[in-house]
Amino acid sequence: MTIEIIDLNPKEYGFSFSSCVKAGNFIFTSHHAGHLDDNGNTIEGVDAQTEWCLKKLERTLKAAGASFDDVVKTTVLLKDANDFKKMEEVYGRYFSGGFPARTTILSDFLDLNCLIQNDMVAYKT
Repeated sequence: MTIEIIDLNPKEYGFSFSSCVKAGNFIFTSHHAGHLDDNGNTIEGVDAQTEWCLKKLERTLKAAGASFDDVVKTTVLLKDANDFKKMEEVYGRYFSGGFPARTTILSDFLDLNCLIQNDMVAYKT
């Protein structure tokens, strides 16, 4: 099995994980948070953070040669259960060919401004 590391994280962030790892036909993304844009500006509201989180995941999947149509499993971490409906409204627009399996978990985050994180597993033949 061939393993390929795809790292879209800016080096100055100093993260000790890669954006994505391809292992054979499987693609595993790391968590993608939605609270900071590409310039480090804070994004407000769970709907806007969900949108940004999914756009970043879309960019990562594309770098790995995949799309949301290839996603088989996703994990969503939310800070507040009251945000579930807003997250769900945005999330649902990104999957046109049926929904992948999903787990949604409530979690605190290291950054207090972060309302959502998401990771995905895709399968691409």
